[in-house]
Amino acid sequence: MRCLTPLAAVALVVVVALAGYNYWQIGRLKSELAGIKAKVHSGRAAAGNQQDLLTALAAVKRHTSRARQLLGAGQMGGARLELDKSLQNLEEASALSQDIAADAGHGLGAVWLAVRREVQSAWKELSRQGGRRRPEGNGSASDK
Repeated sequence: MRCLTPLAAVALVVVVALAGYNYWQIGRLKSELAGIKAKVHSGRAAAGNQQDLLTALAAVKRHTSRARQLLGAGQMGGARLELDKSLQNLEEASALSQDIAADAGHGLGAVWLAVRREVQSAWKELSRQGGRRRPEGNGSASDK
């Protein structure tokens, strides 16, 4: 079996390098697409949760008002049932508000990570440019 010629070996290395680069790019695109899908899903869920929270709070108010009316009329049993319904809706609203807060916290965490990456990138760029000569007139102490 004859060895590969140098040109064929270089071509093989280039093909393997291109395949590796394409694999890496596809992985990056997949993770970016997953992030976009999660952001869209959380946006839809948050909007639905907020509407559900408003509905649950309106139900709490409605049942509490009805309980007051029944108490005023002397109907203790009906008032107790309305207050139980109000309490159930209040617990539902509490759970929904916790979900909304968790979604908001997740969103803030994602923004924080993105900003952190940008700052780190800027620091790296500044450190690379730090070895270069400063432009004149930048106001540093060494120029005075």
